[in-house]
This record gives sequence, C-alpha cells and structure tokens, in this order.
Amino acid sequence: MEVIPKDRILQLYPDTLYQVRKEINLEKPGEMKRAVNILKEWIKQQPHFIKKDFPDFYIETAIVGTKGSIERAKKQFDKVCTMKTLMPQFFNTHDVRKELAVDLEKAIYLAMLPKLTKEHYRVFATKVIGVFENSSSYTKYFKFCLHMAEYAKNHDYVGSFRMVADLTDCNLMDYISKINILEIRQVMSIFMDGYGMKIKGIHFISQSKAIDALLTIFKQVLKPKIAGRMHVHKTCSELHAIIEKDVLPIDFGGTERSMKELFDEWVDVLSTDEHKEYIKHINSAGTDESLRPTDKFNQEYAGLPGTFRLLTVD
Repeated sequence: MEVIPKDRILQLYPDTLYQVRKEINLEKPGEMKRAVNILKEWIKQQPHFIKKDFPDFYIETAIVGTKGSIERAKKQFDKVCTMKTLMPQFFNTHDVRKELAVDLEKAIYLAMLPKLTKEHYRVFATKVIGVFENSSSYTKYFKFCLHMAEYAKNHDYVGSFRMVADLTDCNLMDYISKINILEIRQVMSIFMDGYGMKIKGIHFISQSKAIDALLTIFKQVLKPKIAGRMHVHKTCSELHAIIEKDVLPIDFGGTERSMKELFDEWVDVLSTDEHKEYIKHINSAGTDESLRPTDKFNQEYAGLPGTFRLLTVD
C-alpha cells in the first residue's frame, strides 16, 4: 500500500508512510510489497493457523512493528494467533459500548490520541476520574485497549508509542490493591509480543508516594529495557518538553479535545457495525494446536504456565 486512506479518528503526517518505512529500511519502491508477499505466503503455509486471509495492510503493520524483520513478524503472527486461542478471555467482547464503556466511563477515560508526535509516535493516554469497583474493571480496561489495538492494526501506521497516565485525581493505593499482576503480564505480552508495540516511554503523572509501589509492580512484568523508560511527573506541564502541546488533550495542558470527548469518539468508532464485524472476523484468527508442527511455542512464549510473585501492599 502506497497511500494510507484518511481515517475518522487517527491522523498521520503526509510523509508518515515514507518516514516510518525509512526508519526500518524499507522505503525503496517495491521493498515493502515484496516483504508483505513473503509473509503472506508464509501465513498460507501454516497448518495450525485457523485464519489465513489477513488484509495486506494488516500484514504490513506487523512488519512495521518488527522493524522490518520478516522472521520476527512470523513469530509475532504466531504469537498473537496463539494468544487468541490460549487467552480467549481477552478477545470475547464484541459490543464495546454495552459491555465495556458503560462501566469504564464512571472511572476512567482512555484514548489513542489523534495527532502524532513530531517523531511520528502515537500517544496512548489514560485519565483516571473515579474508582474501579473491583479487579474486573481492569479486565474491561484491557479489553477496550485491545479493541483500539486491533483498530489501529487496520487503520494506523506508526512504529512506536508513548503511554501517558494522569493519576492525579485517584486514590492510587485503592487502584493498586485491585491489580492482578498475572493479568497485566498477559496483557503486556499480547501488546508487545503479539501486536509488536514498541514503547518509547511510559509517563505517570502523580504526586502520591504510592507511585513507587505502582512502579514496583510494573518492574515485575516489564522487560528491564522498557521498565527503564518509565517516568514520573508531578504535573502535566512536565510532559510538554517530551510531547508537543497540540498532541495532548486539554486535560494534560494541551490543545487537543478533552479526554472525555476523545473517549466518547473512540466508543463510537468501536461500536460501528463495521468494527463489530471486523473484530469478530479478526478474533477468529486463532490456532488449532493439534495441527501445530511443534509445541515449542506454547512452552516458550505463551506466558500461561509458571508462578508469579504477587506484590502485597500494606
């Protein structure tokens, strides 16, 4: 694909496609198309893949997510398909408005921001406005995130992300007490290993001393390299040296629409008949493990077996 269709919510720069391809050394004419065709043929040859007719753009964004490595893109496809089979609890929601948004909007707003940073990074923003009733609220939050991720796989074209979370107005200790570390580990594995999300920075805005306990939790589930990219800011204004104000919502001292407006727009986008049909189709892309040539992948990557040390907060 040489031209990215204009999207309803996600904006790109005129040169984003070229710049992102240049970063992964696939900017020359025909190079990306050849890479897509190689990966497409490989997918068709996998006996354990239930679905094999992925859109070319979906395949291309997988290659972008692995910095142009076809071999890593193969592993990524295998991982995300396997995860949909082994962790179906994250992929069984089709009506975002009724099953997720009704509860989430009482406690939290989340959105992929419309504008890119000057580095062509996408920003994922969260603003806490209330209280999570229980740990199931986190599950709904993660499911909403996965819907946005699948939408982005089919509509966006970025190589890296920054994540920002405004925790100023929440009882942080209450939120921490309801965290399921195993669930966070599984979800982060889906995002980073399955969807190829490259995180350039994780930014928390909080003045609470409890933020150290939250960082400790994330250090248990993130790879050291990513954990080293976590930053705590006491005010939103400290973000402006990292992310341009025109990218950030007014809630973060920026000029973009409010988090509530953006969240509502995402709910609308993810509640269309088109997205509902798409998500049913793409979530069917699991695996038939009886047909897999080897069980090595499940043992090495799935992340389900094993024990996890839980953090106890007094």
